[in-house]
Amino acid sequence: RTAYGDSSMKVGSLVQSRHDPGYHGVVMEIGPEQTRTDHGRKACRVQWLDGDETFEFVKMLEVVSEPTS
Repeated sequence: RTAYGDSSMKVGSLVQSRHDPGYHGVVMEIGPEQTRTDHGRKACRVQWLDGDETFEFVKMLEVVSEPTS
């Protein structure tokens, strides 16, 4: 596992919420257009396993598993 807000987070990483460790999702995009102007690469788009899709600050997520390629 990597630390919270690890800059090595990649598209495809399995992440969990820092505030709700049982809530898992997959990083779909880092620095999405919708947040890029204000937040650069400090935000990402996450597709949660329950079907929700949200924009999250990278520092609020913990990488559980990184993609293999």
